[in-house]
Amino acid sequence: MALVYTLLRVLLGLAFAFALAGAVKLTDLVSEDIYAQMRARFVQFASVFPLRNPTGDHNLVLSVVMMVAIFTLLKLHEPLFMCCPPAVFLGLLLLLAIRERGGYRTKSKTQ
Repeated sequence: MALVYTLLRVLLGLAFAFALAGAVKLTDLVSEDIYAQMRARFVQFASVFPLRNPTGDHNLVLSVVMMVAIFTLLKLHEPLFMCCPPAVFLGLLLLLAIRERGGYRTKSKTQ
């Protein structure tokens, strides 16, 4: 039983450390220097991220990757729930493609 309590303490300690590391990155309340550095790095990485402005080409490539992932999982006779993440992402990509083509229009607040 002591082993269980020790493992529980270690896991809770790791969870706290992970949460603290995330808080340092998300808010300047813990450390302003680290927050400023993380913010600057995020802007730097976001400027070169290839999917910053998703276009039809990126959506097509990602859709094919998701279809191949689903096909691979089904051919390997993996449980059906393993196909859920690629299926959800494929659905989101298809919704994005429909929106880009003008098939879905949102109402503006002035109408």
